[in-house]
Amino acid sequence: MRHWDEWNEKKTFTVDEMDLKFVRLVMDIQYQCQKYFFGGYAQAYFDNMMRDQLSSRQRASKYDMAYQQLPEEFTPSDLAKKYGITDNAAYATLSRLTRDGFITRIKKGLFKKLKKNLI
Repeated sequence: MRHWDEWNEKKTFTVDEMDLKFVRLVMDIQYQCQKYFFGGYAQAYFDNMMRDQLSSRQRASKYDMAYQQLPEEFTPSDLAKKYGITDNAAYATLSRLTRDGFITRIKKGLFKKLKKNLI
């Protein structure tokens, strides 16, 4: 109200140091209120974001770990031992790994890994 007369005469008013202190006080009050009421929400948001990133990370399955343990060149019986499957099931696995581009057949009964892991 201390600028009322000036506003009515000129439709403007001059800002002095007291006005700036008042604006700073109002802004500090607003900031502290937001921090108090919404700070918990923001902290929970960032905590959940970090948790989601950690939980969405791919982990190696037993299947992937068995592939990594295979030597660079291996036989179907080597694969069957590492995977813990029968020799007949090993041929299905070899077919799938060949089709997906992870291994290649060098000669009959001998395969070579093309990639280090399946992930």
